[in-house]
Amino acid sequence: MTNWVHAGALEELKEEGAKVIKGGIAVFYHEEKVYAVDNRCPHMGFPLHMGSLCDGILTCHWHHARFDVCSGGTLDPWADDVSTYPVKLEAGEIYVNPKQASKGDAERHFQRLHEGLEQNLSLVIAKSVVALVEAGVPDVQIARVGLEYGTTYRSGGWGSGLTILAAMVNILPKLDHYNRILALYHGLTRVAADCSGRPPKFLMQALPNDDVSIDRLTTWYRQCIEVHDTQGAERESTASIPKMILETGSRFCIRLHMPMPCMKACFAAPTILRFAQYTMQESVYISTASSTFQPHHRRHPRSTAAMATRPI
Repeated sequence: MTNWVHAGALEELKEEGAKVIKGGIAVFYHEEKVYAVDNRCPHMGFPLHMGSLCDGILTCHWHHARFDVCSGGTLDPWADDVSTYPVKLEAGEIYVNPKQASKGDAERHFQRLHEGLEQNLSLVIAKSVVALVEAGVPDVQIARVGLEYGTTYRSGGWGSGLTILAAMVNILPKLDHYNRILALYHGLTRVAADCSGRPPKFLMQALPNDDVSIDRLTTWYRQCIEVHDTQGAERESTASIPKMILETGSRFCIRLHMPMPCMKACFAAPTILRFAQYTMQESVYISTASSTFQPHHRRHPRSTAAMATRPI
């Protein structure tokens, strides 16, 4: 019984309906059963014991966030699930184990970050970033969620959201703990807003012929650029970049350790054709091997932005 906290007599709880015990735990009697949840609403901290409980749904009276009192699951995407605690009855007395039955971990926070991006919910993104940083997750792993999302779910390609995310990641090494969280939050929320309501982006398949030389592929790529042929340049490049890496034996050096999202980033927008002539060289590699993203400083003034392409 050392891990259990006495929550009072069952008969008393039947009369009161709800009470708060040590550790900030709200205990409820509902439909002939006893439930225990964190008394702080996970949305913005309102005391849940002051809410209403009807048909198994606990409603916070501040912003009307609703929770399944049994599992703690929320019916509202902008509110997180509330933590629940094991309860047992002995001789008419209630005992609650303060160890959470539902515990948040890094995987759960990554899931919530994805949900925040998908639903364009800035508060969910903010809380997920704070939780992940506090859990010791490297900044780059948090940022790459936004990179992958932004290059997958915006058919128009690279937009201001990814540009801002790249800029925020660039300055992370110079920031303190609090401002690192703020920078990641700003970048990720802008990616979410930029992708909201837009169809996804699908990469073109590579050319089926593996015998084409690098010089020929480069020529084709330049020709596509000259006529602003987005699909032709994308399909040729999807084949040529891996081929160049294999033939030269060079290292495909990606700081994010995610070749496909970075490949998506390179071909994310039709606007890449307007600055590709400035970045295309005899050997093209995607490199973000340094401590930050590095958008190319010679991009065309009319383009938005793109991942840097340069020789290693």
